Order: sequence, then structure tokens, then C-alpha cells
Amino acid sequence: MMRRNSLKFPLIVATVLVCARLAMAEGLYWESKTSGMGRERTAQSYAIPKMMKIVNSDGDVFILRAEQEKFIMLSSKRKTYREMTLSQLESAANAMQSQLATARGELE
Repeated sequence: MMRRNSLKFPLIVATVLVCARLAMAEGLYWESKTSGMGRERTAQSYAIPKMMKIVNSDGDVFILRAEQEKFIMLSSKRKTYREMTLSQLESAANAMQSQLATARGELE
């Protein structure tokens, strides 16, 4: 379970950062569906300049506040709130990359 979550996090971060750049002029809204591991998930994404929100069908919400250099994660199921600065987020992503590189090395 931990490995699956650790792989999901960098993908979400990358998606948020790329989409935030696309929304610089006007607000954007889109829905997406993904499937895998025996289930299908949907997400609703909202983006305006310097802010973005992704709401997943499993109750997780991800918010990017670029003007405050913050990334916020909410879980309605677990009733949790987590806030990170973008520099903390970058450090966490780099640490995960190192762990993935180590795991790949062990598999080879």
C-alpha cells in the first residue's frame, strides 16, 4: 500500500504543476477518468491563475496555492489535512526519486 501511494504522489504533483501553467490566463475545468488495479476513478480539476484544485472520486482533494507557495491535501475519508510548502514538496519528490533509484538498483 505504501509503495502504491508513494508512486501516486509524484504523478499528482507533476500533473498539478503542469496544469497550473496552462491556467495562467483564464480558469479551466475538466474531468478525467482513470482505470487500473481493478477499479475506475474520476477526478474533477479546476484551475485559475496561481491556484488549482483536483477532487478525486475517492474523496481526496489536492490544492495548489502558487501565490502562497503551498500544496494542500485533504482526505474526507480519513478526515486529514496536510499542508506543504513547494520547497518541502520538491524535497519529498527528490527523496522518492532516490528511493525509486535504489529499488531499481536492487531489482537489477
